[in-house]
Amino acid sequence: MNIVIKLPNKLDERILSFPFLHTLFQNCEQKLEEDEVLNMHLLSSREHLDSLYLLPFNAFYHEIDPSDLKSVFTIHRGVAELKIEKPDVFVTTTESFVDASIGKNLSVPRRAGFNISKNKIFLTDKIERNEEVHFSDQLFPLIKVIEPYPKPMLNAYSRTVKAPYADWSPGSYYFIDMDAPKDKLDTVWEDFFELASATNFVLMSSKLSVIEQKDQVNEFINRLPKKHQYKFFLYQSNIEFARVAAHSKNFATGNRALSLLASYVGANNILFGPIDKQQSHGPKYFRGEVDFIVVQNSSSDQYSQVFDRLLNS
Repeated sequence: MNIVIKLPNKLDERILSFPFLHTLFQNCEQKLEEDEVLNMHLLSSREHLDSLYLLPFNAFYHEIDPSDLKSVFTIHRGVAELKIEKPDVFVTTTESFVDASIGKNLSVPRRAGFNISKNKIFLTDKIERNEEVHFSDQLFPLIKVIEPYPKPMLNAYSRTVKAPYADWSPGSYYFIDMDAPKDKLDTVWEDFFELASATNFVLMSSKLSVIEQKDQVNEFINRLPKKHQYKFFLYQSNIEFARVAAHSKNFATGNRALSLLASYVGANNILFGPIDKQQSHGPKYFRGEVDFIVVQNSSSDQYSQVFDRLLNS
């Protein structure tokens, strides 16, 4: 059985599609004949493709250049390079008109997607989308193209990732992703390090470019109290990020996608920001618990709850 799945381009939505992928894989395996093999082909935009390697089952990963996703005319070029032989089923998890056309371009006999306006012309199986439920739950009905009565999802566990540091044991450090409004590292965290008892910290800033991460975070570390031990983490790889997050005592971030990724690999974390979307876009099926704290601006008063939660975790 050859299944082709177009995943969301945004990292947070892609991670929230993982429970759907877990459930689809489980239900497909149960339907296989004795000598049949399941081949899952996951299509994704190039950015953050590495996040797929955290899935605990084998699949084929295909990157599509963003320029090929611009229109139904440019997608021909991207599809021609995929080299997927005799696919049986195509599923798109997005509402994109271009994404819906991929199955037709691949000459897939069964093509499933959401029952949305123009997308219908490319689909054989049109699935109604319930936008009132959690984002992950919105995708499960797409499985009906394979199994009319799919086995429900319980929990989605990632592939096991190795501890990142030989000199620090798992659970012996805090991992903090510092915000950078207007491309300048937020110095509000200096108050936290003054208050905290001597311990280990890994510091990063996902909002900064690679060069600015190196310059600003290292410069910031040099100003911090010497009672702590610090490591700088350069955010370039979602796999390496997952290793550091999975073995941390706690992780704090204002980046919703990284909060979800940390939760997927089992890391408890604190997500801070102005809007709480946990009800619809939280880690419903992941092991790591997320504590959301409202932070409207870069002031010690706004961050006080974040500091308290970290100090007491």
